Amino acid sequence: MLILLFVRPVFYITLNCPDGPGIDDFKSAKFHTAQWDHKVNISEATRVGVICTGSRAAQAISELIKAGAKVCVLQRIPQWIMHLSNFNFSITMQKLMTRYPVMTKMHHNAGKFFLEHILSKQSQGT
Repeated sequence: MLILLFVRPVFYITLNCPDGPGIDDFKSAKFHTAQWDHKVNISEATRVGVICTGSRAAQAISELIKAGAKVCVLQRIPQWIMHLSNFNFSITMQKLMTRYPVMTKMHHNAGKFFLEHILSKQSQGT
């Protein structure tokens, strides 16, 4: 069995499968992750094409692989998925951040800058 799976960010209001040449000729199951067709059986004999990536795709892809499906991911720009551990601030730092909220904002912005500008540029080779 062959399945075509579409993934689109949550903030889109309408969930639909994209149009394109040959999409109407595709006779097997095709659906959006937010409108999962639970009648479709995923097994070792299932081949799944996942169009688009992101957090929803990462969740769906790992579950499809666990079920034994052969998965092909089609994407424009590779996504980085990495574990970011939470860490505890010392009592002193908690008191300082409570007294000076700008420190919390600075900590947040520094982390965001690193992830969005430093790490993403390295992953794209720019």
